[in-house]
Formats: sequence, structure tokens, C-alpha cells
Amino acid sequence: FLEKIRHDGPNQEVILMTGYLEQEYFIRAIRLGAADFISKPIETQHLLKSIEAIISRANARRRKDKLLGSFERAEFSCVIDPHLFSGTGVTKILNPILFDNLELPHDTISDLLTCADEMLQNAYIHGVLELTDAERLCERDQLKEIIAEKLHQPQICSRRVRFSLALDKDNEAIIISVEDDGQGFDHEAWLKLLREDDKLSLRAHGRGLAMLYFLSDKLEFANGGRSVRVLRSLRNHRNSKA
Repeated sequence: FLEKIRHDGPNQEVILMTGYLEQEYFIRAIRLGAADFISKPIETQHLLKSIEAIISRANARRRKDKLLGSFERAEFSCVIDPHLFSGTGVTKILNPILFDNLELPHDTISDLLTCADEMLQNAYIHGVLELTDAERLCERDQLKEIIAEKLHQPQICSRRVRFSLALDKDNEAIIISVEDDGQGFDHEAWLKLLREDDKLSLRAHGRGLAMLYFLSDKLEFANGGRSVRVLRSLRNHRNSKA
């Protein structure tokens, strides 16, 4: 039922009222965009509060749309010290920025957050620390010791990771960029593999790059692989990958 409503009117707000309380059903309903989920028997006060909350959110989104229309480009950026790196630190900041200020489909925002997280992890693990495959497979405590030792090396502890997320109004796109001070890698060979090998995404090595490739509309590298940029179109259609 909800799938049909989403197909016919994707912007319609829907409150589900049901006696079916299975967790899987609840999660699926939320993922399909249900605004609220009320179990039977229905309490009138609960229903009214839910409607009021939905109206309030809709009005807030309209106000934010006007705000977003007041600039050509907005950008969030930061420089990360490897000693202070947190795999989820930046995405925790981005989460409310994207969800609260942009009226985008949930899956689009999830894809963007996944890309940001993967790009940061790659920059830290490969670019800054230069961890080998064998080191990455070590037990947690041993891996922590390896990382701590590497961060005491001057050539590693001086490296930085630079992150930015930009909303480009003219091109109707969100652009995520990450750059590190590492040695880089043969990105052209990897891009060639990504274009030619559909099964590459199933491999442990290179899975992160495959994820970026398939979740974005455009994936670009520069500076010998030390800089990576993904672009996600905000138009209704997805652009062809270059």
C-alpha cells in the first residue's frame, strides 16, 4: 500500500495506523517514508499530535528551501589531525546538516554519508597510515598498537586529511572532496577495473572504491590519487559516469 502511494505521490505525508507490530514491518514502513507509525487502538490525541508534527516539519522544510535559494554555493570543510581521527566524527556533523536542511530522498542522503565515510576511512588508512593488507587484518588490539606506533613517526603524524562537502546550486549537485598527504596510488588502473569488472565490488580489496563509483554520479581523482571527489546530482535523473 505504502509503495503504491510513494509511486503515485512521493511527497505525500503518510501516517500508518495498524495493529501489525512486527519489527520488520515497522522498519520497512519507515524506510518507505512513513511520516509516523501509530498502533491500534488509535488515541485521538496521539493522532492529532502526529499531524501537528508533520505540518510543522513541512513548514520548516519550506522555510529552509527559501534559505537554500539565497546562495549559489554552500560548503562545509575541515582539516583532520590523524591523532584525532574519528571514523564517524565528520558524518555525525553532516547528518543533521543534510537531513534538516535539504529536502532530499532518504536514500540519496544515506548514499552521500556512506561516500563521505568511505572516503575518509580510505584517506586515513591508506593515505595517512599506509597500512598494508596484512596489518589491516590484525586483531583489534594489535592493530591499535600498529597505528599508535605509526603516529609516532614524523612523516606520518605530520600528514593531514582535508574534507569538504559543497552544495552547488548552479550544477544542482552535492560534491564531496577528500585529500590526504600520502603517497597516492594508481587510480587510473582502478577506474579502468571499475568500469570493466562488475564483480569488483564483491572483493575485499577495492570494495571501497567500487562503493564510491556505484553510489555517485561522478568519481574523480587528482594529485596522483591523493585527492578524490564524488559528485551526486540533485536532479531527478542520474548523470552518466564520466
